[in-house]
Amino acid sequence: MSTTLRRDFAGIGHIQIASVPQCHEPNLGKLKYPNLFHLIDELGYSSWVGCEYRPEGDTSEGLAWLREWIDKTYCLCIEKLYNRTWLP
Repeated sequence: MSTTLRRDFAGIGHIQIASVPQCHEPNLGKLKYPNLFHLIDELGYSSWVGCEYRPEGDTSEGLAWLREWIDKTYCLCIEKLYNRTWLP
């Protein structure tokens, strides 16, 4: 996936995510989305990422992966800013 993304990045106008192959929450499938999020940042993608999936449970439970990712991303940004470790 990363090779294809790098190769075709100039022609990409919109990114949508879901688990593969079930189309559930992104953290349930075979793809490692934190790695892909890092790559699209590295490539300079500055638009929205659409989350088009069917939650396995209810909607609130289906957004748990996003809350966890935001918490980790925030902590990593604080670590870089203040040169301190915030994650256990």
